[in-house]
Amino acid sequence: MKTKVLFFLSLTIFFSGVSYAGDNISNQIASMFSKSGISKESSAISVVSLKTGKKLYEYNSKKALAPASNMKLITSAAALALLKPEHKFKTSIYQDGKVSAGKISGNVYLKSFGDPDLTTERLWKMVRKFKNTGVKEISGNIIADDSFFDQKQTGEGWRVSDYGDSVYSARISALSLNRNTIDVWLRAGDTNGSKGIVTLDPENDFFQIENNTSTGGGYSDLIVSRTLLPDGKNKIIVKGYVPLNGHYENTKINLDNPTLYTGYVFKKLLEKEGIKVKGTVKRGVVSNNSPEIISSNSRTLSAIVYDFNKHSVNFIGEILLKYLGAYFKGAPGTAQKGAEVIKKEFFEKLLKTDSKQLVIADGSGLSPLNKITADHFIKTLSFMYKDFGYQSDYIASLPLSGADGTLRKRTRKTEGERKFKAKTGFINGVSCLSGYTFSKDGEPIAFSIMMNNFSNMYSAVSAQDSICTFLANTNIKQYNR
Repeated sequence: MKTKVLFFLSLTIFFSGVSYAGDNISNQIASMFSKSGISKESSAISVVSLKTGKKLYEYNSKKALAPASNMKLITSAAALALLKPEHKFKTSIYQDGKVSAGKISGNVYLKSFGDPDLTTERLWKMVRKFKNTGVKEISGNIIADDSFFDQKQTGEGWRVSDYGDSVYSARISALSLNRNTIDVWLRAGDTNGSKGIVTLDPENDFFQIENNTSTGGGYSDLIVSRTLLPDGKNKIIVKGYVPLNGHYENTKINLDNPTLYTGYVFKKLLEKEGIKVKGTVKRGVVSNNSPEIISSNSRTLSAIVYDFNKHSVNFIGEILLKYLGAYFKGAPGTAQKGAEVIKKEFFEKLLKTDSKQLVIADGSGLSPLNKITADHFIKTLSFMYKDFGYQSDYIASLPLSGADGTLRKRTRKTEGERKFKAKTGFINGVSCLSGYTFSKDGEPIAFSIMMNNFSNMYSAVSAQDSICTFLANTNIKQYNR
């Protein structure tokens, strides 16, 4: 308790304007960077004035470390710069066979070209447009086409057994729906002791449900587990209690085999619109002779990147990485192709910097195999800040300290609140923070703070916040005389 009191007292003194020991900015930052519980050998920091290009502080800035979700800064910057902020992603409906009296004597195909933004609402609008072409019956199957990407559903190095059905490890597919997650809802049954009522959103025939819930007593946590069945479908086991006449309980989980799942939701929507489907749902590839009937475009890339960085959505990063690979090197898109595009087209051609130290295993940073330097982050942040075509979209996507996104709880009600925009990053043993701030006298600053192998998470996070708060509340010009 005494240690905590002293720590908060030191923060109070610092935020009141009293300087740390030392007469230059390097000493100031170094003192905050040297907290117990942080491994200096496995940490790095780089702070640069975007106005002058001068390095205000650096330590191990050329050492490649694991970035965690700071990897999203790289993936999003490369996507915006190479594809442009107005870029959109496409999903289409095709059909084969003859159409007579509203009946299609063949298959209907649903194909997405790596669209990370397909939702139930958009898919339903596509179905309604399809219905308005006069289709009433499909004699063949629904074919779900995910051939724009390879078939690897997880990132390189992902510890899938540890992640379970968590939303942050949603599976990867060129044909994806609702970021490859589903909502599981539980409400009370009609009488005490009866099973609760479990529903899925969106409704589909892809999941088998084992309902072990009960009505009565108090609320309990809704526990959901999921397994992959031999036919490619998923089974959900639901446990939990809800009082009679109690409110809904719900949770969101990921799913296996998202391509087939999207096909089953598509089939259900067709049936709800009165279109009879005689066949079943299968994975396959659109025939060369099958015409495109309906297509739908996503929101702009800038809007998708906003969600990606602000809320740290891993799924989007994996889709963008493979999409870059497919777009520039041809389908099927792979993580390896995407990594090569980021290195060659973004870092080497646009940023004109060496990419030899970079190890890009995935697009989100969930993989512990990623390696990058603080200097690479600074070069990326500097490039995106100085290019008018990308600056506003990129910076707007970053969380604001003490206000929103993954920074909403950090530096709240301190001198750091609303003072810096940055991307957080955390996986086991890794904590990073990279982004932008303005000094008290209006000098734009880019910073990257990378910490690996620390023994105290609290020390790592508090050091990051203290450094950023210091930068935002300091007159930088006095150090640049």
